[in-house]
Amino acid sequence: MNLRAMGTRVACVAAFVLATATAANAAGTARFQQRDGTVKTYPVTIAFIHSSIRIAATDGHDTMDFPHAACSFAGQLQRCLPYKIVLHRNGSTHDIAFEHGTVFINLTSDPQPLPFSTKKVPPHGLTLVVRSERGTYITVNGTIDDTVKP
Repeated sequence: MNLRAMGTRVACVAAFVLATATAANAAGTARFQQRDGTVKTYPVTIAFIHSSIRIAATDGHDTMDFPHAACSFAGQLQRCLPYKIVLHRNGSTHDIAFEHGTVFINLTSDPQPLPFSTKKVPPHGLTLVVRSERGTYITVNGTIDDTVKP
């Protein structure tokens, strides 16, 4: 299977994974917009695990990790460009093929404006946008639930 086909398969699996989530203790929302305009939204939790960002279905079984990124600051926001996205599901791990993405992290106690936007990232919050190789946009917005340092 080529990487593009695998990326498509994994993106579909990721959408299915998050579809099984329940609304309990959700601190964020993940939104998947397919190239054909179809949109699905799911409740998620957001955590920092060591130096990775972890977006988890609220049932805690299925997760997407962003383990590597180049980060800098845009005012009080940390702006990161991910190098890799990993899906963990049913004991399996898959890389998600993506074209580009940006993560904004607000570790302050005040809402912070996104650069060149009227939108604000909430206190201790995260805003993430990723475009898959197949044209699916994944956006995540919410507050960080947990931080686990090495």
